[in-house]
Amino acid sequence: MRFKKILLVTALALPMIAKADVSLTINNTSNAPSTVRITSGSLHFCSASFPGGVTPNDGKDHPIAPSTINLLCRTSGNTCEADMFPTNNCGDKSTAVGHAVLHLDTGAVEITNAEKSAYDIEASGTNPTLVTIKNKS
Repeated sequence: MRFKKILLVTALALPMIAKADVSLTINNTSNAPSTVRITSGSLHFCSASFPGGVTPNDGKDHPIAPSTINLLCRTSGNTCEADMFPTNNCGDKSTAVGHAVLHLDTGAVEITNAEKSAYDIEASGTNPTLVTIKNKS
């Protein structure tokens, strides 16, 4: 009986697991490192918990592999949403400088910058999508 319960729970959970074949490249020229906290799905990870999850502010391209996206977004469905932070360990929603929506089927990213943010975040291209973070002029 216990085996049947495990099998049923596993079968029901499989559709909730995101399987993306998309990649991102982050380029951060701001005055602070950056992280994201996943806000969609049931698991709200901070990217700092994963290898390469803190983007340094060095102006270099930092690719994010599909395997990392799958780990962060595994319960998010077709879109993975995240708040963006100018820190190396995320923060609470009130300190977010932007919000990103990643479409896991196409790799397209939509960015909404926070109103009073000192940062400008943009996305361009698709799969890989380039996300740039810089200080507002």
